[in-house]
Parts: sequence; structure tokens; C-alpha cells
Amino acid sequence: MTREEKRRYIESKFPQLQLVTRRDWAEAACDIWVKVWEQSPWENLDEVPANPLTPSVSLMQHMQFVIDTCVQVAKARQSLRGEPLNMDVLIVAAVLHDVSKLLEYERRGGKEVLSRLGELYLHGFYGAHMALEAGLPEEIVHLISTHPPSIPFQFKMAEGLIIHYCDLIDADLNRFRIGAPLWASQK
Repeated sequence: MTREEKRRYIESKFPQLQLVTRRDWAEAACDIWVKVWEQSPWENLDEVPANPLTPSVSLMQHMQFVIDTCVQVAKARQSLRGEPLNMDVLIVAAVLHDVSKLLEYERRGGKEVLSRLGELYLHGFYGAHMALEAGLPEEIVHLISTHPPSIPFQFKMAEGLIIHYCDLIDADLNRFRIGAPLWASQK
């Protein structure tokens, strides 16, 4: 697949990027996905697991759920509570929150497992690094780096809570389906 084909694939998977008014941020998000994809061992993103514990759910399925749910929650908060939320920051951070999984997981011995990078870095670190390197705002970098439930962090932005809980909902529903321990019960 060429770089341009990869870019079109990413754009088709994340149509919510069309809602971003800062087009340079939306373009940067696509560029980051393509760059990380090219660094990864994965040819087909539909084969990347959302989590090795739940390999039947692909990362792309998880991403689509999280991004769409974030947008719906934010719109509901805005329309029902009049809460001001930065949709550009929310959407771009939601699109990038798990991009590092392309490098954190690999297939070894017929199973999806943590890669060396996944063993060395906290989840979200590399995605936050890529966002910072691409010149995205510190708020987006903050949301990417603080979204995992494994990181004990006080949220500084409402958008961070939205991403964290939308991500957690999908992860825990996937875990619940197979009888695995839930993140929510580990808090």
C-alpha cells in the first residue's frame, strides 16, 4: 500500500476528522497515523488487536467506537448542559489516543503480545511524543498521555475525562465479554 493509500484508509476509518475546524490538526493526525503505521510491523491495521487480552476486537474497531462515543458524549454535554468543550482538541486527541498500539503490540508465535517498545514505555507515551513532534497543542499531547486507566493522574480537562471513560467503556465491555477482570473494578 502506498503512503497516499494509507492516508485515504486512515481518513475513511476516522470520518470524524472532517468535523475538525483546524484542518492542520486533522492533517497532522492523519500524518501521524501513516508515519507510525510505516514504522510498525503491521501491514493490515484491521489485524492489530485493541488489546492482546481481547484479540477478537481490532484496534480499528476500538478506535471507531471511542471516537464516535466521544463526539456523541461531547455533543450531549454541549446541548443538554451548555458545557463548552473544544471539539477540535477532543476529536484529534481521540483519533490519536491509541496510535502507539501499532508499535506497542506485535505478533509473535502466532499470538499478539507486547513488543519491546510496549514493554519499555507507558501506553500512550509514544503517541503523545509523535503529537508533540508534529507541533500539535500541548492540550492534545496531555490528553493522549493521560488517557490510560493504568496511569494515576488527575485530569486537567473535561475532554480528558470524556476520552478516558469512552475508552474504558469499550475496553471493559470487551473484557466483560470474555470474563476478564475489568479496569473499572481495579480502581
